[in-house]
Parts: sequence; C-alpha cells; structure tokens
Amino acid sequence: MKVLFFSPHSLPWKHSFPEAIVADSLRNAGNEIIYLSCGGALGEYCIPKIVKISVESRDNKIKKICDAVCTECQKTDKYIRGNFEFTGPTIKSILTQDCIDEVDSTISNLDIKKAFELKHYGISIGKIAFYQIILRHKLISLLVSPDLHERYLSELRDTYYAAHVIKKTIVALKIDVIILYNSMYSINKIVVEVARNYGVDTYFLHAGSNLSERLQSLMMGKNDAYSFYSNLIENWPRFSKNTYSLGQYRKVTNHFKELLNAKSIFTYSTKKSLTENCLRSFYCIPDTSKILVATMASYDEEIAAEFIGAKKIFDNEIFSTQIDWIKSLICYAKEHQNIFLIIRPHPREFANKREQKTSEHSRQILDLITPDLPKNVRFNLPADHISIYDLIDEADVFLNSWSNVGKELAIFGVPVVIYSKNNLYYHPDLNYIGSNKIDYFKKIEDAIDTGWSFNHVVNVFKWYVYEQQTALISLHSVCNLKEANSKLLVTIVIEKFLNLINPKILYFFNMIFFKNRHKNFKFSNLLLNSRANTILDILNVENKVSNDEDLNSIKAEFLALLKVAYPVNSIMEDSRIYKNYMLFLSR
Repeated sequence: MKVLFFSPHSLPWKHSFPEAIVADSLRNAGNEIIYLSCGGALGEYCIPKIVKISVESRDNKIKKICDAVCTECQKTDKYIRGNFEFTGPTIKSILTQDCIDEVDSTISNLDIKKAFELKHYGISIGKIAFYQIILRHKLISLLVSPDLHERYLSELRDTYYAAHVIKKTIVALKIDVIILYNSMYSINKIVVEVARNYGVDTYFLHAGSNLSERLQSLMMGKNDAYSFYSNLIENWPRFSKNTYSLGQYRKVTNHFKELLNAKSIFTYSTKKSLTENCLRSFYCIPDTSKILVATMASYDEEIAAEFIGAKKIFDNEIFSTQIDWIKSLICYAKEHQNIFLIIRPHPREFANKREQKTSEHSRQILDLITPDLPKNVRFNLPADHISIYDLIDEADVFLNSWSNVGKELAIFGVPVVIYSKNNLYYHPDLNYIGSNKIDYFKKIEDAIDTGWSFNHVVNVFKWYVYEQQTALISLHSVCNLKEANSKLLVTIVIEKFLNLINPKILYFFNMIFFKNRHKNFKFSNLLLNSRANTILDILNVENKVSNDEDLNSIKAEFLALLKVAYPVNSIMEDSRIYKNYMLFLSR
C-alpha cells in the first residue's frame, strides 16, 4: 500500500516525532511511505509561526520571527527525514510558478465580502481557510473584519497551495491512503476534501485523550475527530457492559489526577481547593436550597467545525442557543425559590493560560448579569477562582449544555442533566436528557429527587476506559516525550538550557530512546488495510474479568479518585460524596 504522510508542520516536535514513529512502523509492515513536508512554502500564519508570533510583540519583528521559525522548521524536517530515512517531495518543490501566479491573481482580485463563496475543485475553500481564525479569535460572527484581512488572505493562499499540491501528488504517485496530524487545520482539511474527490481515504493522528499519558498514545481514525467521536458514540452499546481490569480503571484515575491538579494547558478550570468547600457561604446560599450548577460550553470550536463542514449543523430541539437556555433557567429559578442556580460559563470563553483572547460569546454572557437578576441566581466567573471540582460536593444537580464536563462530573456520582445530545462527545446515556422543554425541566426535578447514584460512577468509569482504548497506538515503549506539567523541575530547567544551545540535542535523545526500542504497531496497519473508521469497528467485545472483579476494581479506583479530590482524610470523610458512597456500600 502506498501511504502518504502529509506533514507540513515539522517544528512542533511533540507532534511530528510521534507521527514519524507511526510512519516508520507502517513501512516496517510492508507499506511504501511517501513523506510530504512544507519546504518553506507556507506563509507567516502557518501553525508553527503563529504560535510563536502570539507570544511575541506584534511589530516589525514579525518577519524576523517568521524567518527564524521557518528555518528551524525546515531543519527539523531535514532531521526527521535523515534519521527515519523518509523520502518524498515538499510543497515548495511541487508548486509551479503558474500555480503561484494563479493563486496570487485570485487573492488580489478577491472581494473580501464574497470570500466565503470561493470554491476550488468544488470544495468550499473560502470557508476552510477561515477555520484557525475562528478558533484563535474565538469568533461567533462569521465575518472577515478589516483587522483580519491580512491573516485571512495568507491562510487562503496556503490552503490553495495545499489543494494544488495534494491533487498533483495523488495523481502522479497513485496514493492509496493519506495520514496527517489533526485534520482540522485549514491546509489539512483541504487535503482531506481533495482526497475524497479522488476516492482516497484519509486518517488523522492526534495525541491521546488521557492527560496522564497524552504524548505516549495516539488516536487514529478516518477523516477527522468529529467523525471519530461519532463512531465512538455509535459503538458504545456494543461495549457498555464490557468488563475491564484494575489497571485499565487506574488509567482513568491517573487522568483525573491531571484534571484536578489543573497543571496541563488542556485543563481550563483552576486547581481543586485542598480545604473544605464554602460554596454556600461564598454565594450566600440558604441551607435549605437545592443547588443547581449550569455548565456552559465554548462556542467557537463548534462554529468553526460546522462552518467548514466537519460537523453537521443541528437545530436544537429544546433551546436554540446557550443564551436562550440560560435565560430559561433563570426564569425557572425565579419561579422555584427552593433552588439556587449557579451559572458557570466555560473558562475558555475568557483569557486563560492557553489562550489570551476573550471570546465574542463571553460578552453576550456578561450582558445577562443585570441588577434585576433573581437573588437565587449567581454567575461563577473565572475571576472567582473556584474550581469546577469545588462544586461537586455541594451541588445537587449539574445542568450541562454539551461540554465534556458532563462526563467529568458524573464520574463522582452526581446527576447531570443535558439538553443537547447532538453536540456531545460522549454518549448521552451517561446523563439525564430531556426530549422537549417540559420534559427537560421534569428531568431536572427527577435528578434532584434521585440524587447521588453509584450507577453514574460505574457507567462513566466504563466510558473512560472504552474511550481511552481507542488510542490504539501506545508509544510508551518507544517515545519518552512528556508534557511539561508531568516533568520534574530539574528536567524542565535542563531541557530549556539544552534547547537554547541547540533543540536537536533533545531530538537526539528522543531518537536514541526510540531506536533502542523499535516496535511495530499492528493495529494501525490493520486499520488502514480494513479501511475501518476507527479501531472499534474491528475490535471484538471481550470481557477481561468477571463482573464481580470488574465492580470491585471500580470501587477501588473510585475511592482512589476521592482521595485525589480530597487529599486530607478528614475532609474526604466529611464530604457528601464519600458519605453517599459509604451508604451505598452498607446496603
């Protein structure tokens, strides 16, 4: 099989190195590997450059920064090609002057108001080129504003280049399959769409979802992450009753250790408090009130995916927007004085440790905070410095839109009610869900009446093991990359020093570790040969252990999870969740 690795972003080593390991493994399995990298063709808003620019002053130094990043990226590409003995062209080597002139002509004559109408090979290239801009600027209004013209045209030019190059490569080299890292980037998305026109399957790679071993595992699936999670949800009924080993459940606990510590850039909540919760005193909540916490999702990721056609647009069957949902909850709280409603916007809507931009949607949220807000309604904003996990012990019910926090909270046994199953990245059966507006508010009352349940714990633990097993490529034995938050301080200092001298020193140690532990990944080759969507399509349902052993493992890891959440024994034993758990065990 002839497999093309479309790898235009070499400089993020934690992505390009694992990707190269997979390519090497597939070659060892008998496939022909063609490695297509950038070669310096992409503009100043390519992924490696924009990451660097975003932390630098945006002034006349930009060109100097871009040139330095481009040089380093090409050196990294050369290093990968040399050490793995990969061969293949670059975008720059394939681009012809005629193509460059044609693209320049299209862009120079472009009416920016009609940019999104642009089609290329029948593909909505004008929309695809806007993807990263939506994310980086957290937009909900789909408009190329004057301050974004320059960036958009640069993204559009690169996207045209990628479309031209991949078409020529597929035709000339008769490619069977294309693999790329994160197929949502604009130039990667256009590759997926052009390949589809030629009947060529594309598979994406992405770091695993378990934060404790994120860089030691890779997800792999057809098309993109949205297709991947749709397949995950579709296959859940086959695996929902499966049993797993203690070691598999322990990985879930390790993932939550990272979430609760909040050191990773992929956790948006602050770290869980190590002291007793004082939620009622902080918000002046009466002792008799039932506490409902509404957790919102960030919008720009959904809008960006829908805009480029990666995600289907659904007309929500209950609430048209999150703002509509929150307004309805406020009215509900006003009519039910026995409850206290806390509304928590997603922290990503505001400036945070990963993104310094505030979203457009956040302004709509803040407009809801008015003087006539009912006394039993409060907003929990990032400035309050309250972790989402500080709320689990005092909240009676969580009301979630479609954020992944809906499964994170349910694992503690707390009921979660959702109103939109279509936008979820986990199976809606893990939560309560309303079928219409009347039923939705009835489900809230049912959740209040039913309260804490160990069934939630069991179901969500199983879901996490199920989800994490889809990271079919385990790199533990061949890759010693780690996230900064999981490294010792002395290691971070040494690595920063070595990186200043020469980044290739760290690459060298990674390569030595890899070459001494060479391994094939049979599942990745099996996935390509079968043309399956994900590994779940070809895995058999297999019970690892007995039902009793499975339940005992969940109990053990749930207790371990509580010890992480409540590191002081006296606080844990006084928590409502722990007391509910002990009551469950005594039955």
